[in-house]
Amino acid sequence: MAYQQVEANLDITLCTDLINDLDIMALDIKCNGSSHTATRIINIYNQPTAEDGEYAADHLQLLNQDLLTPTILMGDWNLHHPLWRDMEGAPSLRAWETVTWLGENSFSLLNACNQVTYQSFCGHFFTPLNLSFVNEAATVAGSINGWRIDADNHCGSDHFATIFSVGNDDMEMVDVMELKWNWKEANKMSFVQSLTDSLHADELEYERVFGPLRDHHITQATPEEVDQAAVSLQTYMSTVAEAAVPHHNPSKWAKPWWTRHLTVTWDKINLAHNASCKFFQLHGEVNDDLMQTIKHTRNLFDWVLKSEKKIFYLEKVEKATYQNFWDFRQWTSGSHQYPSPALSHGPGKLPAVLHKEKCDLLWNILFLDQPEIANDALPDMLPHNDDIPYEALKKGEV
Repeated sequence: MAYQQVEANLDITLCTDLINDLDIMALDIKCNGSSHTATRIINIYNQPTAEDGEYAADHLQLLNQDLLTPTILMGDWNLHHPLWRDMEGAPSLRAWETVTWLGENSFSLLNACNQVTYQSFCGHFFTPLNLSFVNEAATVAGSINGWRIDADNHCGSDHFATIFSVGNDDMEMVDVMELKWNWKEANKMSFVQSLTDSLHADELEYERVFGPLRDHHITQATPEEVDQAAVSLQTYMSTVAEAAVPHHNPSKWAKPWWTRHLTVTWDKINLAHNASCKFFQLHGEVNDDLMQTIKHTRNLFDWVLKSEKKIFYLEKVEKATYQNFWDFRQWTSGSHQYPSPALSHGPGKLPAVLHKEKCDLLWNILFLDQPEIANDALPDMLPHNDDIPYEALKKGEV
């Protein structure tokens, strides 16, 4: 079972179509509105002795793992291997096959060797059973942070808690000052003049605050004086901007899917265009490398645009209710697809997980080739005595 704190602002998707095993749970998790790829958390309980002979560790190896999706595998493995702990004798065949599969899918162990994660209630038996693995995509993206084994917070269980945080530290910070005022419509000369008048309205205060910085060639300002000058300048600029710069008045219908990521990508296109124009003005010819850069940045912008639109409208559809969906414009032009469970190909065969595999399976089962009809006799069109007599009907009678 998985529990989510509602106020955590997380988008969590239960991936029931990835694998068909009640001892394995897969979740895709990310922050609402984030442009980062969702991190996949797969929790496994590999029973020490399966009555039906079906082990979760074996089923896990049938998973169609996407190497580009940041993934962490964790849980109670009930397996022992020399890479995880010191042991006497050879590991089981299942442990060897699991280690081989983990290596082929670029998973690496987070636990230290012999790190205890299980303590029996009697207190005499310690062993590492709860192991965590991350793939290369999660390591490169920094998706898993602060991983640790906590022996104190285990809620009475004989297994210690595995604690970590999901997400990376390079989330873009929103500049509140920039979003508040519409600098495009601001009068530059008026703003500068208003700021100058405000600074010099009290010359004594101006000299006290900014004098140590202006006379740096005579005496060096202290860190406290620099901080005070920075705070004062910020206060003056905010006050003048409030009076001289119009506020943003965005329309809720004007590109509601536009994000900071799109703005940054659009700025890259403008920079590439400006560089190409300057090169042409200086050399009188077109730079092929700059033109290729323009083409690349435009393709990147198109990809980011599609991605941001998809995220925006998908969240809009997910939050729709029978009370508010009538307010959506062009509601019927959209579509919402939920992941369906994996379809079985039959005993001993891999299930259909991908959309195309499911379509091919349903097509082959539901739309069989029509059998050929052996009776090729032509209908008898000759008149007979027992035929029903023909009576002409008028259009009105019909």
